[in-house]
Amino acid sequence: SRFFSDEAQKFATRPETIREVLTTNYEDLRALSRIRTLVAMGSPDETASVAMQEFHKIKNPLFKKTLASVANENFRKSVLRLLENGKKYEALRFYTSRDPLMPLYREGGSLDYLLSLSRVASELGLGTLAQKIAKSAEAAKTPSLNKKLNGRLTEGKTNPREQMGEDMGDTESQLIVSEQKFTEAKALWMTYQYSASNVNFDQIRELLSFVQDESAFVYEKEIILGLMDQRENKIQSALGHVVRAQLLKGNPGTTAWLASLYRTSGNLNGAFGLYIQLEKTIGFKDVSQLEGTLGIPSVPEVGGVLMAEAEIQERQEKWGGAALTYSRAVEKGWGGSQAVYKYAKSLIKLGGSIQRGKAKVILQKLAEGQSQDQMKGQSKGQLNVESEEFWKKLAFETLINMPRRGKNE
Repeated sequence: SRFFSDEAQKFATRPETIREVLTTNYEDLRALSRIRTLVAMGSPDETASVAMQEFHKIKNPLFKKTLASVANENFRKSVLRLLENGKKYEALRFYTSRDPLMPLYREGGSLDYLLSLSRVASELGLGTLAQKIAKSAEAAKTPSLNKKLNGRLTEGKTNPREQMGEDMGDTESQLIVSEQKFTEAKALWMTYQYSASNVNFDQIRELLSFVQDESAFVYEKEIILGLMDQRENKIQSALGHVVRAQLLKGNPGTTAWLASLYRTSGNLNGAFGLYIQLEKTIGFKDVSQLEGTLGIPSVPEVGGVLMAEAEIQERQEKWGGAALTYSRAVEKGWGGSQAVYKYAKSLIKLGGSIQRGKAKVILQKLAEGQSQDQMKGQSKGQLNVESEEFWKKLAFETLINMPRRGKNE
């Protein structure tokens, strides 16, 4: 590399060279030879930098286009290598520092690194940067793909599947468009997630409508659509999207989310079944970074799952099951004084002198201010004082009213 940048470059300016050798295209040929050597032996980072430098020195349009292609392709390889090694911030920093200096000839090159970078920026909460990179990818689409897509948009067809139908071209083109549109949609969604700025959900939905079922991003598409519907209180529509996401790639995150939506919609049996399923897997797996970044509610701990199961049994007036589930929570120290109080109430609802006697003892301890930990002989620890006082008061009131109530109070 030193030979081409030093001795070979000086050769053309020597007086004897000018007198004896025709050097009209020497600089162009020297630059190409230097780049060929780097492509064979150098790193992508160095190759991209040198190709960019030489691009500004030579004059032949054809050679300039060749160097631009080499620079951009090796720039792409450098970015992808950083991403593959898990260096997300470094990849974004490399891109933002080098991209303004890169040649603009990107037509025909692969845009996968731009789309990947945009999604990484979205996941890191850099929504504005994600949108900027996504727009760069949109602007750099190949002319043939632009013609296919824009042709569909100008034919008066409003259905995305119709726009991307048989005359859209091959499946590969459709998947490229799917990836580009998804990347734009995700950037907008993550901007909303992290900044709570005004984002047009209809615009996101329109972009996501281009994402084909065969696309690798259909799972995330369903999650984003479900989250938007939930934010707009369209519970039934949200359920449809979450069910599809669960079928595509079920995990504790989507299971907990689906159970919560079933519970909200009144499908208590469906919610209860999912909470039972979640209880068996929780602790071994958790919501992945992907789902958490998109905005799926965090997976509750086992205690939270048990409390949800018991509350469903309460709503269904299954007092024996509710008492048993609350007792499991109390035994493990989960749910605080709320679990203790509701355990006692379930025993009362269940009826029978033994259950009522046991409930009375539990309520008396709670009314006297004993926390769940103290009842088990454990240290009190840090308690939510306001919450403890609330359940203490309820326990006291229930004790006062117990003699005047029947077994189905």
